[in-house]
Amino acid sequence: MSKFPLFLVGPWRAVAVLGVTQILAWGTMFYTPVLMLPRLAADRGFTATFAMAGFSAGLLVAGFVARYVGILIDGYGGHRVMPAGSLLGALGLVGLTYAADPLAYFAVWTVLGLAMAASLYDPAFASLGRIFGARARRPITALTLAGGFASTVSWPATQALLDALG
Repeated sequence: MSKFPLFLVGPWRAVAVLGVTQILAWGTMFYTPVLMLPRLAADRGFTATFAMAGFSAGLLVAGFVARYVGILIDGYGGHRVMPAGSLLGALGLVGLTYAADPLAYFAVWTVLGLAMAASLYDPAFASLGRIFGARARRPITALTLAGGFASTVSWPATQALLDALG
């Protein structure tokens, strides 16, 4: 029998599913702003600095609430917290398309910061730690490798969408 883990069976299935969700989460909430924010700023009359400040505020929010997200994961499990974070991220991204007012723009990035805290690597690693216990190193390494493809996938896809749709 092969020592290579089967990614669709048993606990390794979580690594495969989380790998896909990490590519999507990092791609939509972290890497895409590099390409989108200059156009969003121009559309809204914001400076590029202001637009990136919203993104930075989201990162600060993610850092501030990470401890509390960890408490939620301990209490309810990542299988409940991470989907909620993904849903919150989707709502935040929709909100980003409508946030023309500077205050609304920062409010949306606050929501996206909450979503990042609940759906990026930290909660995924905590979830794998709960599933695999002391043997979590290999699954976490595999997940990190999968998540590393987020920029490879999201930057060209985002640029293609921006070129096609404006």
